[in-house]
Amino acid sequence: MVDRRWRDAIAGKCSRDVIRVACVAVAAVLLVLGQLKAIEYLEIDVAALRADRGSFSAYFDAFMSLGERTRRPYVTSLTTRWTEAVTADGVVPWDEYPRPGLRREQWTNLNGKWDYAVTPLAQQAPPTAWTGKILVPFGLESMLSGVQRLLTASEALWYHREVSISKVPGRLLFLNFEAVDYRCQAWVNNQSVGEHVGGFTAFRFQITDAAVDGINTIVVRVEDATGSSQPRGKQVREPGEIWYTPTSGIWQTVWLESVPETHIERLEIVTRSLEAEAGGLELTPFV
Repeated sequence: MVDRRWRDAIAGKCSRDVIRVACVAVAAVLLVLGQLKAIEYLEIDVAALRADRGSFSAYFDAFMSLGERTRRPYVTSLTTRWTEAVTADGVVPWDEYPRPGLRREQWTNLNGKWDYAVTPLAQQAPPTAWTGKILVPFGLESMLSGVQRLLTASEALWYHREVSISKVPGRLLFLNFEAVDYRCQAWVNNQSVGEHVGGFTAFRFQITDAAVDGINTIVVRVEDATGSSQPRGKQVREPGEIWYTPTSGIWQTVWLESVPETHIERLEIVTRSLEAEAGGLELTPFV
């Protein structure tokens, strides 16, 4: 909330009635524009305001909190009995191998706590300081991420973590993302390793040359202009009815994989009718 000294300074110049009228007027305008879905977003004693019993601080805080809707999704205390187990320290969410159809033994799951920060969209350099921790692979807006903040179209979300890598001669190293919403860039040890656009498909970057033996730094930058022309499914800025809160950033497993220089990239599987003479499966590997 706003510094108390600012609030007290305004209190000396404006009457309670003036502040009350200003709060009601701004709230009414935002409600008409669809910027507030329910009065609970104001986080004030609504009954006291209606009865004209609210203190000046209540009016002022109500007025200043109207802008919070641009940064916070709907916050609920609704949880399940698995919530604490997922978010407990030392727990790696979704620790299973993410591609069971083409499993390899040499891989590292990068889910877990990452550093994060939100900057203006124009900022292209990684932040020099990080806001806190975010639990990957849960969207910035979700409770399980530990952040629960909206990402606007004028902002960029940054991730950062360090990982130990042992390079093996003759093998390639890939950084895999099962899904990042929506526009993603990645760096390893300050070297750009790739970009991807699209929030629903898996992708990977080869990081063999950028990686070193020992500790490596991974930085990911994400933009998500939900509400623009980009594909969004049921994600909207103002969720309600059948529409959902956006899921910005990394929302599926992140992982490292070591493969031979000559390796199978994907499999194409075609089913054949059992009634046909050559029934069964046709498997085509792509190297």
